[in-house]
Amino acid sequence: MSESKNSTPIALTPEALQQMIAAAVTAAVQEAKKPAPPTARELAEIQQSQEIRQETAQNVLAQIESKKFEQQSCTHRHATGESHCVFIVDGNYVLCQKCQGKIRPEDGKKADKTAIYDTVLFNRLFQEISRSDM
Repeated sequence: MSESKNSTPIALTPEALQQMIAAAVTAAVQEAKKPAPPTARELAEIQQSQEIRQETAQNVLAQIESKKFEQQSCTHRHATGESHCVFIVDGNYVLCQKCQGKIRPEDGKKADKTAIYDTVLFNRLFQEISRSDM
């Protein structure tokens, strides 16, 4: 142990020295594990990926809207006037086999976001379905 004229002696126990070394090693390991800040190239790639995801999302939303429009404008009938529809008992809806639209009666819940909720249309299509189709 060293002593100088103006300082008090410092007593370091082996346990205290071990704790100091362990704390220093832990801090060094944590610092080494930190990821390096992203480079300009990595930031550009991230930006491009986000733009692609947003464009893809817009395309998917446009497809959903297009399909919904097609289902709502479908006659749900063959050219001969026969119905394209079948009644799905388990789900309590009419399914158009041409446009794959699910027509449900208004129930207030509207839990099925893909369905068309129209009681008048549901009743008309349900009545047009022949008994053999059920």
